[in-house]
Amino acid sequence: MMIKTLNKLGSKTFSIFICIIISLSLMTPCLVFAADVSVIATPDSAYPGDEVTVSGTADPEIWITIKVLESSGSIVYLNSILSNSDGGYSDTFKVPDVSPGVLQVVAGYGSNTTTAPITVTGSSGGTSTSHPTPAYQAVVSRADTPETTLPVSVNLNTGSSAVDMETLANNVFDDDGITVITMPSIPNVTDYTLKFPTVAESTSHGQSALTFSTDVGSITIPDNMFSNIPGVEGKKLSITIGQGNKSTLSDEEREAIDDRPLVQLTFNLNGEQARWNNPEAPVSVSIPYTPTAMELLAPEHIVIWYIDGQGNAVSIPNGRYDPATGTVTFTTTHFSYYAVAYVKKTFSDLSGVEWARKSIEIMASKGIINGTSTTTYSPVENITRADYLVLLIKTLGLTSDFDSNFDDIKPSDYYYEAMGIAKKIGIAEGIGNNLFNPKGNISRQDMIVMTARALENYQDLVTTSDTTVLDEFSDKRDIFAYAIESLATMVKEGLISGSGDKLNPLAYSTRAEAAVFLYRIYNE
Repeated sequence: MMIKTLNKLGSKTFSIFICIIISLSLMTPCLVFAADVSVIATPDSAYPGDEVTVSGTADPEIWITIKVLESSGSIVYLNSILSNSDGGYSDTFKVPDVSPGVLQVVAGYGSNTTTAPITVTGSSGGTSTSHPTPAYQAVVSRADTPETTLPVSVNLNTGSSAVDMETLANNVFDDDGITVITMPSIPNVTDYTLKFPTVAESTSHGQSALTFSTDVGSITIPDNMFSNIPGVEGKKLSITIGQGNKSTLSDEEREAIDDRPLVQLTFNLNGEQARWNNPEAPVSVSIPYTPTAMELLAPEHIVIWYIDGQGNAVSIPNGRYDPATGTVTFTTTHFSYYAVAYVKKTFSDLSGVEWARKSIEIMASKGIINGTSTTTYSPVENITRADYLVLLIKTLGLTSDFDSNFDDIKPSDYYYEAMGIAKKIGIAEGIGNNLFNPKGNISRQDMIVMTARALENYQDLVTTSDTTVLDEFSDKRDIFAYAIESLATMVKEGLISGSGDKLNPLAYSTRAEAAVFLYRIYNE
């Protein structure tokens, strides 16, 4: 057994062992050839809490003792390791909380030792001293304007950073166009704050915007973001975009989000979190995201969830993945938690409308359309006038404050808000006498007219007065006068194509037809 053990030891260790045996038997000193030992400490300047690597060379398979000594000679680290067959060795340790000065690393065996110094910057007292934060700068850029920079303050203890626009020479909203403030990448920072100058009064004119770009995501705000928000005058305002805490979510939501991003948008008044909600000034948000191979097969099912105050996930209809930028983008009128998710919803009754399946599944996955039950969509049923307006408002992400509605719409109706928005912004004009007939089936021409109005006002659609494009349809004369230009525009834009040589303007639209039409609009 002893021979087997000795065979596992290196030659130097074996020599020491034999020397000890001889020394004990003859009562004479043990003399062993002392080979060179080298040691390097990397880095040679560190702070308390930093990790330092001690490495070097010695005789193959020799036990190396590593000690780290304070100037007083006190040992602050001690270890013994076996060098490898090539004579190399390596060990790591964390610099303890010691006073500034020089530590000595002593490495070797027996009296054959060598040293390497480590300069320590820090202070004792029970708390490790952090590295001094590098001087980070945010870049301020604008088309046709030289770049400038703003200093970034960093708090590594909270993982946060901030930049203050108070020091800018000019208000970024003074001129038309977009100003971009790009925060640098900062290790261990997850929250990024943009501080605004004190708001005296609203001077917005709706033509300028600001993009705050960070590693977590970017947010683009219009110049009227704080208009009509009570209590902001004379106060310090700031917005923060940061990584959200998934531990606050339900098990089901955490499982659905998995390792995808969760961001939190917050608004602060004088350093205190406050509520921001402005339907007149939606902000645009982009979250960096790399889809999985499976998700790339159907990237339209990548969605955005809003996590409400009760922890419930609510789909944001306008959330979509942009492969050109590698981000998931959406617009919102309020701040909260927002998560990237992958949802693939389907229904059991789509086999008879395969031409509409993709549109229905994608629009349902995004939370724009709902089924008639949890498992059915009823694709061949007619869609009501109110239901179509609800879907159109969701598809285009339209918002507005309103103070009136149609007389046949009650506040308790699920379509009350959508109808109020549609009336306010001029999409829906009703059937006369301030009535809308919400439960009546919608004709194809009315569906197209209301959609054309929305696209003209919010998607820069230009209505054509040239109706000759309708000459190819045999039922052109069935189109009512109020609808003829809208139908001509939508045909010209390729958004409707008709069935054979007919547009069927007076026919009622089915739920499947509405889904396909709105999916086409959604992707424009």
